[in-house]
Amino acid sequence: MTRIKLFLQQATEVVGEEKEGLLILTDSFQERQIAIPCSSRMYEEFRLRMNKSKHHAELSDVLFNVIKWQTDLSLELVIISVDNGHYSAVLSNTDSLEQVPLEGAQAVLLNYISKDKIPLFMDERLFLEQSSVYDMKAKGVSLPVNTLSSSMLRKAMEKAITAENYELASQLRDELNRRNTASSDNNTTKDSSN
Repeated sequence: MTRIKLFLQQATEVVGEEKEGLLILTDSFQERQIAIPCSSRMYEEFRLRMNKSKHHAELSDVLFNVIKWQTDLSLELVIISVDNGHYSAVLSNTDSLEQVPLEGAQAVLLNYISKDKIPLFMDERLFLEQSSVYDMKAKGVSLPVNTLSSSMLRKAMEKAITAENYELASQLRDELNRRNTASSDNNTTKDSSN
């Protein structure tokens, strides 16, 4: 499996969304970018850290230092999938191959706290599907539909209808329907197993 090493470029707020931020990461050549949605709390955490604002040590900082001081573990982070607007990742011990699941934004934070001592990767196929061309001067970022939260999809669909862009509205509706169907299927499976 070919993987792409990712590097955090910036954390930004999603315009019009009070509870969402975006983490912009690029490949090593800064040719392509990926945008990972994050909560407002996570966005604020990155904003403080990246602006070099003084902040008290968080538990994540303390735990990383304990790992660094007390072990010689060989660790890496790998973003493995995206589903319904949420990236999933694993923290892997490269010696024992043990893995711990975590959210994509959490993986980016651990990579940032470690100052890249715990490298962050993404499967090349997933990266190419989800990424867009990187332009550091761009004022906006394009996002694949599957990375948007359901509330963002609904708002975007309303705007597309208002703008009479019915093709886009149809694509957004289809994504919402796909998520609703998948959610219904998951609930049915859980109910039948109880």
